[in-house]
Amino acid sequence: MERKWLVAIPIILVMLALCAAMIVAGYVTFQRLSNADGLFVYGLSVYDVSAERDDEQSFEVGSPLRLVVENGCGSVNVRAAEAGSARVAAHVTAWGKDEADAAKALETIEVEAVQDGDTLTVGLKNPDRVCDSLSRRPPTVDFVIEAPAETTARLSTRAGAVNLEGLE
Repeated sequence: MERKWLVAIPIILVMLALCAAMIVAGYVTFQRLSNADGLFVYGLSVYDVSAERDDEQSFEVGSPLRLVVENGCGSVNVRAAEAGSARVAAHVTAWGKDEADAAKALETIEVEAVQDGDTLTVGLKNPDRVCDSLSRRPPTVDFVIEAPAETTARLSTRAGAVNLEGLE
């Protein structure tokens, strides 16, 4: 009979340790999903006020153009335009708990388009900070890019549609 307790006690201690680990994991998860402003769960966000802005840049480019776009969250649409020119338009949307919070979040999103010879690179200055947010609704950047028909394109986005129109 005494030997049963020698087996039961370690099993009970392991079960208690597992329960404690589950409680700690739940607490840590809750802390990551919440902040001082409230809890964010997809569909139940306290961040439901948006702020928006439009950015636009034009470039004189050679043909063929090499276009590289890396977006965080949002769509990438590329369509053919006149030879010799390219235009990058970005519609940026950020979210907050009120207008001031949304405007502050909007200020942190920096769109950049850089031309180096016949290569045009478009993206965000800090894409990880933009799309990888567990504590608030992620902002979106929707790109519309017009480029010569002879453009070769490498386009990517973490969350959003990618469309090409009229490129050869």
